[in-house]
Amino acid sequence: MAYTKTTFNEGAAPGISAAELNKIGDGIAAAASTADSALSTAQSAQTTANTANTTANAALPASSYTAADVLAKVKTVDGAGSGLDADTVDGIQGANIITTTGGQTIAGSLRADGGFNVNGTQQAQTRLNGSVLEFWNGSGWTPVGGIKSVQRGTVNFPSNTSGTAFLDITISTVNTAKTFVNVGNLNNLQSFAGRVRFELINSTTIRAPYVNNGGAVDVTYEVIESY
Repeated sequence: MAYTKTTFNEGAAPGISAAELNKIGDGIAAAASTADSALSTAQSAQTTANTANTTANAALPASSYTAADVLAKVKTVDGAGSGLDADTVDGIQGANIITTTGGQTIAGSLRADGGFNVNGTQQAQTRLNGSVLEFWNGSGWTPVGGIKSVQRGTVNFPSNTSGTAFLDITISTVNTAKTFVNVGNLNNLQSFAGRVRFELINSTTIRAPYVNNGGAVDVTYEVIESY
């Protein structure tokens, strides 16, 4: 009930009566009741909060909520099909990733843009250029072995020479350190009476010293240059 204040005046109405005293008592009682109700409500809310806090701590104690605990829990559900994708790296299955130890089988091409080391020793970079094997020498590609070129021809040696003579034969430029000359067939061998040889004297010339006391003869040759 709402409390209506009464103003009392000395020696004048209203005087102190039972009704006025009861009104004061009723107001005090109403105020006390309201305060008690508010306190009860606050205590109930605190009890509810305490209960919720206790329940939360029991479900996941703060002392156990560490990075190690989270990792341990994740590991229990990790694996193929888990949705975590933790069995791949950037979407690549672990079985398709090359490790640094043990034997490895590679299906497809292996590309190395930098140096390639085996047991700590850098290996030469190689490639197939057509049918020629080449290696990188640091500034360019260099062929590795094999036949680079073959030049063939026929030389006629005159008959009945006096003493030793020679013929010079011009060829395409070769590397003298990687070239040799083969002597081929001698035509009209029956009439030949002497000797003949071929020698590479520079990068563009074969010299053929000969002695022939018989008939003229044709001799084939081949100049073979390797890489």
